[in-house]
Amino acid sequence: MKVDNELSRLQLLKSNFDSNIFKLEDSFIYKYPNQIKKLQAEIECPIKDIEKRNLDTPKDFKIHIEGKVFDERDKAGTYILALFKDLKDDETKVVDSFKGFELSVTKSIFSNLRGMTLHGSFTYFVEFGDSTHGNMVRLENLLEGFEKKVEVKELTIKELERNTAQTKEEFAKLFAYKVELEKMFSRQSELNVVLDMSNKSDDVIVDEKSIKDEFFDAEDLEI
Repeated sequence: MKVDNELSRLQLLKSNFDSNIFKLEDSFIYKYPNQIKKLQAEIECPIKDIEKRNLDTPKDFKIHIEGKVFDERDKAGTYILALFKDLKDDETKVVDSFKGFELSVTKSIFSNLRGMTLHGSFTYFVEFGDSTHGNMVRLENLLEGFEKKVEVKELTIKELERNTAQTKEEFAKLFAYKVELEKMFSRQSELNVVLDMSNKSDDVIVDEKSIKDEFFDAEDLEI
């Protein structure tokens, strides 16, 4: 019984080990490479948009809204907030451009959300508040934050690459209780042989007793 219990315990550990091996293999063959590939493709967009943004060399604030040019943040912010009043729920409207990027305003009924989106190789949304000046600063910060988006994705890629290497190392490890499991299998086989021999011996004794009983019964009949 002790051998059977220990063998069951080791077999359960081996089953869990094998299950984890399949997960590890799936991770470094499919999961992590696909995630890395996706991030690498996503990085290309902000990199292109950084180049596009840098073509607009003037440092002073200037934004185009419905054909008008604004160089003051407060006035531009006031005009844009007025645009939201004319928007229908869940409507998006292209209003012009900022720093070479197409600019649109969006109003959402479900989340009571309003904001602006810059359209480049990728789309970048910034939520607006009630501050006219602050909303324009948010828009500028969005444009200046492209490098940060690239940096975050690059760090994520490096982390995934480390995970891939660590997963391969774990995958290469052998089952820690391999020797113990083999010994338990061997011990169980030995005990089964002994038990089988013992059962056969009992059968022989029983058969001999049956023969003797039949012999004495025959003598009784003769008398």
